[in-house]
Amino acid sequence: MDLPGLLSVQSFDPARPTRPGPPGRDPSIQPARNLAPPPKSPWGRSGGCVKCVASGDEEEGGERREMLKFVSKVVVEYCPLDPRKAAAVELLAQCNGRKAKDSNPACSVELRRLPVPPQSTGTGPQPPRVLVTYLNGAEEAIVAAEGATAQGIRDQILARGRLIDTEQMFRDGGEKWPVVIPEEELGMSFPGIKPKKAEDKPQA
Repeated sequence: MDLPGLLSVQSFDPARPTRPGPPGRDPSIQPARNLAPPPKSPWGRSGGCVKCVASGDEEEGGERREMLKFVSKVVVEYCPLDPRKAAAVELLAQCNGRKAKDSNPACSVELRRLPVPPQSTGTGPQPPRVLVTYLNGAEEAIVAAEGATAQGIRDQILARGRLIDTEQMFRDGGEKWPVVIPEEELGMSFPGIKPKKAEDKPQA
């Protein structure tokens, strides 16, 4: 009985070498193989959505572009033999990156290697530090010891720099700094502002 289009069985040739298979199965019949590629998943290897990972990378890239925007000098100091230098080394590489340099080409980035203390003293090297000089001349020393990360140090520099920039904007505008809000205004309710479309819409 011939069933065209439903089943195709090859003729068995005794002289043809075959591979051993499970008992009761004709080795001349090969199972069909699915050669179609697996569907692509919108999820990344790390388990997060590709768009979410990309947005996080863009946000971090924006912070790197503004890292040197509010500072005039950055000095990274650490002992080459100090195992706690990882955060300081990573921050130094970010400061020398193209994105950071483009934010403030006039900013000076320096590396200061601390000496190794003699073994006779029995003391370890000084902890790694990041010395920052802001545009208004204020200086800050950030200790990059155990537990510190390059991102945490960068966020601290950005927060201080943005605060100094806001203060300068108020002073240039003739406003007092810091801004003092009267206590009676703190408890006042805010009526809100209606959108323009809602105001133009006739009331029923």
